[in-house]
Amino acid sequence: MYLQVIVRINLVDTFYCEPLLSNVRQLIKMLISNIFVCKIFKRKISLYCCIGCMSILPFSNISAQNEVEEEASGTFSAKYTNLNVPSVPAFILLDVTAAKVQQAGYTRSVKIDWTMKNYKNTPNVGLELQPLWLLYFNQSDLSRYRKASPLARKLSTLSVSLGTYNQDFWRQIAYAVKLNLYQGDDPLMNDELDNATIEYEEEKILYKAHINDARAKLRKTDDLEAIKSLKRRINLYKDSLFVTDQKQKDANRIYKEDYLKENWNIPTVDIGFGKLKIYDIQNIPDSSKQILSGMGVWICGSSGIGYRGLISGMLKFVNINNVSTKFLIGVSYRYGNPRYNMYTEYSYDLSNDVYAPSGRSLEKSTLGMGGDFKINSIVQLNLGLRFNMDQEFKFTSLTPAANIICLMNL
Repeated sequence: MYLQVIVRINLVDTFYCEPLLSNVRQLIKMLISNIFVCKIFKRKISLYCCIGCMSILPFSNISAQNEVEEEASGTFSAKYTNLNVPSVPAFILLDVTAAKVQQAGYTRSVKIDWTMKNYKNTPNVGLELQPLWLLYFNQSDLSRYRKASPLARKLSTLSVSLGTYNQDFWRQIAYAVKLNLYQGDDPLMNDELDNATIEYEEEKILYKAHINDARAKLRKTDDLEAIKSLKRRINLYKDSLFVTDQKQKDANRIYKEDYLKENWNIPTVDIGFGKLKIYDIQNIPDSSKQILSGMGVWICGSSGIGYRGLISGMLKFVNINNVSTKFLIGVSYRYGNPRYNMYTEYSYDLSNDVYAPSGRSLEKSTLGMGGDFKINSIVQLNLGLRFNMDQEFKFTSLTPAANIICLMNL
């Protein structure tokens, strides 16, 4: 009997963790295949990824078991209330996002991005996660997070990311970190998300107590009629528990939607820093040897205008081997709601770099437009169209871009 219980528990753990492990394996394969470097570099990356997966696995196992119990709770709803879902920081550094001027914001989830900039390039992948949040604060109970100091809560928004991008004969690899400096409201500190469904939680506790009491009586009796009556009573309590659980989920969903409508455009400020490396994959046989490297830093802020508007500003500095320097300043305006919104943006490069032999700067300023579309709670599609202009504001090129963002609510 004990052996059967142990085997059943292990099978349950495997059932909940297998989708996570499958996603991680696929992500590792995509990252390694995109990087396409020498065998030694590949082995190092594989080793680091395996170590990272092994370190996160115990925490993800616990998270998977708790998710079944807390999915209908206000705590679960608060953890995955994402006011804004920007692209991964590595893609912001590489400038391969749909929007050139990014809106500020962060998520409490492991995030995977696919990006495609113009029709010639294959999709590229980026990964972002928050180590402190995942390893320390991501629990079924938010008491640890709510009792933490403001500095610790702020550090929990620190995210690290890795991304790759291929363009013609160039391969770019970037890693970056981003920290949220300010956000007008923190869903995890909002007690109303818990209190909104507390009556359903109390009902569920009562039904569970009745079920446990009936099961205890069932183990003590040998009377067939009493056994049938207790089993019918247990089934009725289970049905009532299921109905109450569904009502709690519906109440959470409605409250969460109302909360997002009221707070999706609250003031937010982010800062990011990262490094990039560029490889020539056609002219240099050993593509693990980089030909250029650089670094970048940026700050972006967003604030609401009315109920449906969001204005964002961004300052971004990127230097590549003292050969190319960009100092970008830009502003964008979004109109819509937390699920769908359209934007228009304008950015200008303040540096004096010249990117063509004729002395014509092909991307001195950019006028862009596009939109963000949340397909569901974990998938978002970003589309953008950029009109690039030279220093005389004459049109030079048209660049379409698309991002698909997937959230893994661990």
